[in-house]
Amino acid sequence: MGRLTKALALAGGLVAGLGALNTWLSWQVGPLESDLPGNARFYHWIRDHEVYNIFYKVTGEGSPVLLVHGIDAAASSFEMRKPFAGLSQSHRVYAVDLLGFGLSDRPGRAYTAADYVDLIDDFLRDVVQQPAAIVATSLSAAYAVEVAARAPERVTSLLLICPTGLERLADPPDPRQQQIGTILRTPILGSALFNLLVSRPSLRYFLGERTYADPSQVTDKLLDAYYRTTHQDGARFAPARFIAGALNQSVRDTYPALEQPVQIVWGREAKVTPVSDANLFIRARPQTRLKVFDRCGLLPHDERPEEFLELAQNVIT
Repeated sequence: MGRLTKALALAGGLVAGLGALNTWLSWQVGPLESDLPGNARFYHWIRDHEVYNIFYKVTGEGSPVLLVHGIDAAASSFEMRKPFAGLSQSHRVYAVDLLGFGLSDRPGRAYTAADYVDLIDDFLRDVVQQPAAIVATSLSAAYAVEVAARAPERVTSLLLICPTGLERLADPPDPRQQQIGTILRTPILGSALFNLLVSRPSLRYFLGERTYADPSQVTDKLLDAYYRTTHQDGARFAPARFIAGALNQSVRDTYPALEQPVQIVWGREAKVTPVSDANLFIRARPQTRLKVFDRCGLLPHDERPEEFLELAQNVIT
């Protein structure tokens, strides 16, 4: 009994220590602020009889453009700060923080891909209120495709950056993914594991080795921004569902049938979603236009902002 008591006491102390560490990490980063210019607003979105505050920035005049960041552990509209500023010179531009990310609410709900498809659709209907172009990255590009197929009257054109949905992040999750996602959602152990995943060394590695082609892009300021958003209350819930595969979205049926003009762009040195995937989108829909940016990874709009802006101005309708 003595050994059991000591083991239980040790386990209890470890749990308490992890809980205290998780709380301290969230506290020490301070409140989150948006780096985008423009007017800060909230869209009060009703979902499953709950009202969620969806943060967005808006600025500029002209035909509307909606910018939608990708889905990852450190996702937010911060990713879109350069195209937001550039496109606002000739368009009315909206940049949204999806539910569970950035300055939007981060509830501990069981997030699904349908949540994000519906959120983008409802945002266009209720906030933008006129047909708009969508610029979206990675998995969010698949959500944008679904919205364009479902409500073509709301979407004039699509500019998709390293999109998924034909092969990658298109299928239901396997049991191992689901198990990892479940663990990440647990109060203390899940928080501790998530904090390891989004520690400064982990973020620096992922950004420098897996996201940007040029590691010098990963400045201390950039790292601070990603670190801060990952250490807010509720930050792990949406990424946990992403890791669990619950946010996967297939566009195998909808992408080939799109009526709107579609431009896809890729970084030639993208690793997580390699440029060879572009062939899938062209085969599925031969009228798709493709632009490959040299010396770029997953975020050509951030690594080559001037070239990306020039292309965007030419293709957005």
